[in-house]
Amino acid sequence: MSRSYIKLVFIIFVFAFGLLALAQTYPPYQDLFINDYAAVISEADAAELRNLLETFKAETGTEVTVLTVTSFLNHGTGDSTIESFATNLFNMWGIGDAVTNTGVLVLVAVQDRELRIELGSGYDPSYDRIADLVIDEYMVPHFKRDDYSGGIVRGTRELVQRLNTSSFSGSGNQVETPLPAVNATPAVNATPAAPAYDPAPTYRTNRGYDSYPYNSSDRDGLQYLQLGGLAVALLGGGAAFTLLLRRRRYKLRDCQNCSHALERLDELDDDVYLDDGQQVEEFLQSVDYDVWKCHNCNEHELHRYPALFSSYRACPSCDYRTFSVTNTTVVAATCHAGGREKVTKDCRNDTCQYHDSHIVNTPARDCDDNNASSSFSSSYSSSSSSSSSSSGSFGGGSSSGGGSSGKW
Repeated sequence: MSRSYIKLVFIIFVFAFGLLALAQTYPPYQDLFINDYAAVISEADAAELRNLLETFKAETGTEVTVLTVTSFLNHGTGDSTIESFATNLFNMWGIGDAVTNTGVLVLVAVQDRELRIELGSGYDPSYDRIADLVIDEYMVPHFKRDDYSGGIVRGTRELVQRLNTSSFSGSGNQVETPLPAVNATPAVNATPAAPAYDPAPTYRTNRGYDSYPYNSSDRDGLQYLQLGGLAVALLGGGAAFTLLLRRRRYKLRDCQNCSHALERLDELDDDVYLDDGQQVEEFLQSVDYDVWKCHNCNEHELHRYPALFSSYRACPSCDYRTFSVTNTTVVAATCHAGGREKVTKDCRNDTCQYHDSHIVNTPARDCDDNNASSSFSSSYSSSSSSSSSSSGSFGGGSSSGGGSSGKW
């Protein structure tokens, strides 16, 4: 065999190996929040999604990114499952902070009809349950109707809301207070301990002796002590009242029809007994419903628990707590002239679709020339920051394979 032939074979081998290595690449990211390579997210939903993820990152420091691909198998990475593809891509991109590792990847492979929520290694395994619930309840139903855009937006919004209710330690890979599983039922036999409170002693003046010469600092100290005692009493009473409400909510119940014990269904199973408006209320977290079912006679009880603090109110049309009011600036008020604001009223219940909008005038701002100049500078800086927020790179986070997958 001639040397020229060997050299030719070697060149062909190197060239073929180079092409193979080039083909085995993960898709690069062009944006920190949305990389819609499958082109399934509408322009309006992309804007809403970007605003959600930018705000979430600004408030919590948590990076959540959405990626859609036609098929993860088309990239030739050697990954046979969407789980390994998501984990390797997550680590290659470095999603999330390198210290807390609380990044999240929402991956949708349209042609494969598979999706994956990949969680950073900073999440406790209990968060896999949250990812699983979001996929099954809020994404897959949309995907089965080929509504990929709506399913991605709704699922990501629900995921962000549930992640935002937890608390992280801020360092290491441990979650400080892991969110309990959805179907976890609080203990019903626990008796709330009465708040410890030792009232301050009562001081009396002995007529046989001179009065204690109080000065102003002594009087202030006594007032602080009284205020502190009042605060302790209020907090203790509030805690006891909260425990009482929880005991009443989760206490064991018997069927009113056959007297058998009822079972409280979890968030997935109880949706069967909720109508569309009630499901929307639960999605918006304005109302929480508990369903207690009797497995003997198949009767069930439905209990409604409105949220104490919610931006949603009862709709004047359908009466569900799905009504919101949004104010949007049309013309910003200045120091010398008033502005205009658009007030939009919407019902998030799809069966109602109540909508109303009108323009209102706003008064001029009370400011001097220096404040006006400062306001303009601040507004420009905020606008520039917002326009460039999607550029840059991820924080170097990593994943150890936590999360959940789904198919439709």
